[in-house]
Amino acid sequence: MINQLRSVVETLKERVNQNLEVIHKNEKKVRSLLEEPVSGERSANLERLYEENKKMLKENHESIQLQLQINKFIESNRNLLKENKEEAKKDLTSQDYWNMTITGEIPFDENHPYFEDENFFNELIKYYTEIEDYETCDWLVKKKKKLSDL
Repeated sequence: MINQLRSVVETLKERVNQNLEVIHKNEKKVRSLLEEPVSGERSANLERLYEENKKMLKENHESIQLQLQINKFIESNRNLLKENKEEAKKDLTSQDYWNMTITGEIPFDENHPYFEDENFFNELIKYYTEIEDYETCDWLVKKKKKLSDL
């Protein structure tokens, strides 16, 4: 759940940045329009750009507030969210963990329930070799070796 909430925060950040890019482009258009002679068309274009920027600034403000609330929620409920995650993990089978690992849903690290399971590790290496993902094979071997060297 924490990862899903963080994903929402990242999506909101991306949207804010996209809006800022459009706002900056609109500001350039406004400067250009201000150099033109006064006319009804110029005024309408300026008003349209002003309204568009105003709308995006409002959206950005709401997105930033939501990001802050989500982050605050994560921090204040971190233990509860971890407990729920542990409860959910109890219902998972080794096949569920396998699927979640190869899809990247859960990382294969020292917190992974099958990290110390040699068979699971060997099956991962075999899987990534078969799909010719040698970078992941290399990463897995290095990760395992690094932790065993500690």
